[in-house]
Amino acid sequence: MISILILGSGSATPKVNRNPAGVLVNSNNSYFLVDCGEGTQLQLRRYKQSLQRIHQIFISHLHADHFLGLFGLLSTQSLLGREKALDVFAPKGLQEIIEVQMKITKTYWGFPLNFHDIDCKKEAVLWQDEEMEVHSIPLNHKIDCVGFSFRQKTKPRNILQSKIEFYKIPVFARRAIKNGADFTDENGRVIPNKELTTAAPRVFSFTYISDTRVLKEVPVAVLGTDLLYHEATFLSDMIERAKATHHCTAQQAAQFAALAEVKKLVLGHFSARYDELDEFIAEAKPYFANVDVAQDGQWFSTE
Repeated sequence: MISILILGSGSATPKVNRNPAGVLVNSNNSYFLVDCGEGTQLQLRRYKQSLQRIHQIFISHLHADHFLGLFGLLSTQSLLGREKALDVFAPKGLQEIIEVQMKITKTYWGFPLNFHDIDCKKEAVLWQDEEMEVHSIPLNHKIDCVGFSFRQKTKPRNILQSKIEFYKIPVFARRAIKNGADFTDENGRVIPNKELTTAAPRVFSFTYISDTRVLKEVPVAVLGTDLLYHEATFLSDMIERAKATHHCTAQQAAQFAALAEVKKLVLGHFSARYDELDEFIAEAKPYFANVDVAQDGQWFSTE
């Protein structure tokens, strides 16, 4: 399962009940931060989430509402005694911004901080471990901008202990069986894999589409994702404003979700001109039924 906590559902101008962009991703108790608008560390505190459990931060682009809270977050992590390394993935330029702030304020972190520049022109695997891959997704904004797809890796099938004992399966043969192979016993009899194992645990995916004009083609990393967070800064009566500012409407986000065959759509990054969000649901539903709106403090899950 993958769960996301909305830390900020607003856009460039914050509202009292709507922080700038930020999403906390939880995959099997591994935590990732996506975007870090002003006040993100306060949102983490408000919703009782540990700052120190975040070891990877992904910044979609270098507009202030998506990264302005980063320096404060890093400062607090250091003041709280952080020692573990932190990786920050972002378009080129963020490291320079942070280092200028450090130099002028004579600030030094008590932990290793590793910056990784993203090539915003192509899809790529930015980070991975045994459980997860994070892919970059090129977007169409005023400046270099990417989305992120979090995809759990396929796990092996579960081999039944009773079958190990019954067929006397040696240790060296078990890995292949978990990966789908049949087993040939000492008498040459082939035991089908489906008799020896149960299905592997289901894996899930979450995709975050930040500021962009509507994408004409569905990136491979997005296709079939379980949970899609997609910016919907405007309603359709503001479509010309959306085009001019390189943003999407709720209708466009819903049409993209349908094209990408995702399971669930969450709309976010709302312009401060909107107080109520019911119209976003109403506009999107004719094009994609399983849609919701992001509100600060709300959890969404792939299950």
